[in-house]
Amino acid sequence: MNSSAVILGEPERWWDEVLPLVAETAESASPFRAIPLCVVASDDPGLPRIREISGVIGVDQASKMTVNLVAAINEMVMLMIGRAREWEVGGVEPDEEYPGMKELGATAHPAVCAAVNFSLALPNDHLLPLRPEDCVNHATHSLARLTVPVLAAGNHHSAGADFETISPWGEPSWVLCVGGTADEAGTREWPHSARGTTASRDVGPDILAWGQDPFDTSEFGTSFAAARVSNMLTVSRAWLLQVHANIEHRAGRPFGVPLVGVGIIDRGFGGDPRYDAPEPWGALSVLAAEQGGLDGIAEYADRLLDPELARDVVQAAAIASSSAEGLSAPALTDDSLVAFLDGLTATSLGRIAAGDTAAAAQVGPTVFPPNSAAALKQVVQRTMPIWSFDIATGARSMRHEEETNT
Repeated sequence: MNSSAVILGEPERWWDEVLPLVAETAESASPFRAIPLCVVASDDPGLPRIREISGVIGVDQASKMTVNLVAAINEMVMLMIGRAREWEVGGVEPDEEYPGMKELGATAHPAVCAAVNFSLALPNDHLLPLRPEDCVNHATHSLARLTVPVLAAGNHHSAGADFETISPWGEPSWVLCVGGTADEAGTREWPHSARGTTASRDVGPDILAWGQDPFDTSEFGTSFAAARVSNMLTVSRAWLLQVHANIEHRAGRPFGVPLVGVGIIDRGFGGDPRYDAPEPWGALSVLAAEQGGLDGIAEYADRLLDPELARDVVQAAAIASSSAEGLSAPALTDDSLVAFLDGLTATSLGRIAAGDTAAAAQVGPTVFPPNSAAALKQVVQRTMPIWSFDIATGARSMRHEEETNT
């Protein structure tokens, strides 16, 4: 069977009301375990009646690849809600010693997935409209409640195009859509990087990053830019968790910083044996905040745990550091992100947490001592777990980033 019908349901009603009726109507119904979608065979005699069920908001005829992509998103959600224990990394009981590192906090949760990077796109994605019933967009909406879905903008823009060329999977507001720059400094947009038009300014990438393949300098694409931004999100998320750990420590509560990693959804790499590497790390060392660096932060401590704040910080860093004119979105480099984090004060972080991503660093003590972000970046990128799902084979796997360098 080359295609299936993916049933989309109202999340609030799905599990108790809608799904039982879908399963009763369609014999082949196969629900995902964590997201409000269900696959039904295209030739199921009950399929025509499913649209009549209250709470069904769409039926999407999807290819096998697309169904596998949705299945991968479901797996990532399962990991993040604690229903894939065999895929977890790190985490110890309070007061137990962490493996591999000393001088840590008293407690930390299993590793956090800061972003899920999608290295896939629809064929001719620049010509396809955004469809309300697109099952991938509904799946990423569920994922966005737990992490930041990072989507490549697309690689088919041409000079003088009078229509927007953004991939329909990169258009929803809940994903971070990444375009590419032609240079590492982020001053020139890659000519083929998808973007909107003057007439549709609300469509376009959210951020730009260098689009060169780190392993083959002749290759360019927004998927490489998206991977760079996904790594930046791990540093941003880890930095915010460091702030939260300091608040907990000051309040006399158990504190710790879990490992922070990234998810990858792609195809063609599931059999790589390095994905079976052991787990040498349990958590990150806790940085000590500057004297006065936490003043005023405690009032929004819970917001520090929100994955969306890591996205906001990355976008704020791009806005603050990107000065080139004519770009379709602000550009960000690794060095610019590190410099931005090192310059953040409690005041500016509070403004970002309140929704002002144009907030610049303020006069006053920074949250952490100078060069802390650079040191944190090195540790994060050496220890980050990478959860991968191969949509071609259905294989899922995990490795530590350090294993790729040995």
